[in-house]
Order: sequence, then structure tokens, then C-alpha cells
Amino acid sequence: MGRWLSMAVLAGLIAGCGSFMPVIPGNPDRLGIGVSAARPAAAGTAEPDADVSHTLQWKVSQLCTNGSDRISQNFEPAEQDQQLVDWQLRCSPYHLSFIGLFPLPAVLNF
Repeated sequence: MGRWLSMAVLAGLIAGCGSFMPVIPGNPDRLGIGVSAARPAAAGTAEPDADVSHTLQWKVSQLCTNGSDRISQNFEPAEQDQQLVDWQLRCSPYHLSFIGLFPLPAVLNF
């Protein structure tokens, strides 16, 4: 029993050594990502309707688990009388916490 417990504790300590900050030093351009969805071109530059917004939010949720900040919204022409709604965004950073009780300072991130 003690051997399995010590192996589990060791595995937990090793797993805690990972970096939880999605920041790549020296290359801040890699922080921005984009998602897009198609809609009829007749919509022009109006805000996306509920269906397109839901699709874009779902795509964002698959990429950014801690939320995101939208940087820009662009409208690009596409084929067959369609238009692409393109969101450029930045994912919110991860923060390491101990059992969800309090955030640990960034100094502890390796």
C-alpha cells in the first residue's frame, strides 16, 4: 500500500512541474488565434446573428478553456454569396492553484 501511495505522490509532483502559462517567451504574436464561420453575404457588416455567434463561441470554447478576449472582428468575402465572420482573439492565461483554494504566484510556474 505504501509503495503505491509513494508512486502516486511522486507522479503528482512530477505532473505539477509543468508550465501552466500559455505564454511563449520572445514570441507574443503566437498568442493570437482566430475562428471563423460562414453566413450570407447580404448581412454586410452587421453583428453576427445568434446562430453564427453560437458557432463562433463554441469554436472558441474548444480552443480556450479559461475564456478569451476578442481582439478584432473582420468580415471576408467567400464563395457562393457567403461571407466569413472572422474573430481574432487571445486566450486567457492559466493560473495554477492548490486544490482550487488559492492561486499560486507565477514564480512557481516552471
